[in-house]
Amino acid sequence: MNREDIPGLDPLFNLLSSFCYTRANFNVYSDNIFDEFYGRRTENGVLFCYPETSVPTVEFDKEIRKRLLDRIISLPYVFVFIESLTNNIDSISCKQIIEYRGYEVEFKEGKVDFRQLSREDVLLRSVDPQTGQNIEPDTNEIYY
Repeated sequence: MNREDIPGLDPLFNLLSSFCYTRANFNVYSDNIFDEFYGRRTENGVLFCYPETSVPTVEFDKEIRKRLLDRIISLPYVFVFIESLTNNIDSISCKQIIEYRGYEVEFKEGKVDFRQLSREDVLLRSVDPQTGQNIEPDTNEIYY
C-alpha cells in the first residue's frame, strides 16, 4: 500500500485544513519530540509549511504530510494542538479571535485514527511556567 493511501490520512488533513481560516499553527508532541508547522489558506485551499518559510509551496506541504505520517506510524501516540486565527474580532479586547483545539492521533490496525481532546486537556497547555498555575484565557481565546 502506498503511504499516501493509508486510510484516515486524508480525513486527518481535511480536518486540520478545516480549522485554517486564514492561518493556523500546529504543534506536534510525542514522547520527547516537538515539531511545529503552520497552515496558510490560499486561493486553492490550505498549504502546510514550516515556521521559517515565508511563502508556502506544494513541496513544503508534501514534506509536512510525509513527516507527520512518519511520526504517526513510528510513535505510540501523537498529539496535535491547533491555534487557529479566525476572521473575527473580539468586541471586548478588539483582538483577533483565536481558537484552540487538540487531537490525539494514532496508527491502529493499518489506519490513521484520531480523536479530539477535551477542552480541559487543551486548557492544560495554558500554564504559567513559573507558578504552574493555569492562565485564565483572554476574551479573544476560545478553547474547544
